[in-house]
Amino acid sequence: MKNLIKKNIFKTLRIGIAGTGRVGTSLARFFSEKKCVPYVLVNRPGNPTRALIKDIRPAHSGKSYHLLSDCEFIVLAVPDPEIENAAKQISNIRFTSKNIYLVHTSGSCHSGFLNLAKDNPEAAIHIGSMHPMQTFIRKTIATKNIPLPDLQHTFFGLEGERRTIRFLESFMKYLDCRYIIIPSKDKLTYHIGGVFAANFLVAMFDSVIRIYRRMGADPESARAIIMPLIETTIQNCRRLSPSDALTGPASRNDLKTIEKHLQRLNELDPVIANAYYGLTEICFRMKCFGS
Repeated sequence: MKNLIKKNIFKTLRIGIAGTGRVGTSLARFFSEKKCVPYVLVNRPGNPTRALIKDIRPAHSGKSYHLLSDCEFIVLAVPDPEIENAAKQISNIRFTSKNIYLVHTSGSCHSGFLNLAKDNPEAAIHIGSMHPMQTFIRKTIATKNIPLPDLQHTFFGLEGERRTIRFLESFMKYLDCRYIIIPSKDKLTYHIGGVFAANFLVAMFDSVIRIYRRMGADPESARAIIMPLIETTIQNCRRLSPSDALTGPASRNDLKTIEKHLQRLNELDPVIANAYYGLTEICFRMKCFGS
């Protein structure tokens, strides 16, 4: 395994990607940029998939998992509820190689969801997970003016069997990507952090738009008003601890303003008022105990 990078084995490794949605398409294009063109794409028919096939030109593409029979490294970029069924499909393939590395890209599921694949009588299936800590919006694939996420500067969460982890570490180093190794028991905890960082940031942005609509501002105006503040806050979080980046009434212990905010929010939107209360509690915890 130590000599994988020196031998450039990943340039000749037969990689299969099952699932050409947001994540699978991003990985296929990224691997291709790194001279690891996927050998097989297992996909559902559609215009975005045809464009991907035309651009990267895999040796084979289609709907059948049996197209993966010559692959040595398989990435399942399928929705979480489909992982176990995909693993079962893998268990029925007659592989030409005796050792297969099989990973899924889910953030919340651990590699144990692939255990059914290990029933394959033809090959030893080494399982793991390789999750890009990135956000993949639905419009990315079909809309040309929305670029794919920058995977070169994305952290990958690696989890799985020891042999698979060693393989994935070498692969990450070949791709020049950063990664973190996650114990299987902590996979869900790892994913929760990503939900807070991405989904809840978007939810807070939506809350701002809803609040500003009540004073007559349209969404574009609300976005223009709030984006400089968000960008500066993110810059502060890059350079400082969360407790040092904290501003606003909680950082000043301004209970009167917080009380007035909550009173007004309960009139405007009780759901947002509940979120304000909970997040303010977190702000006070940072102020009192640090980050």
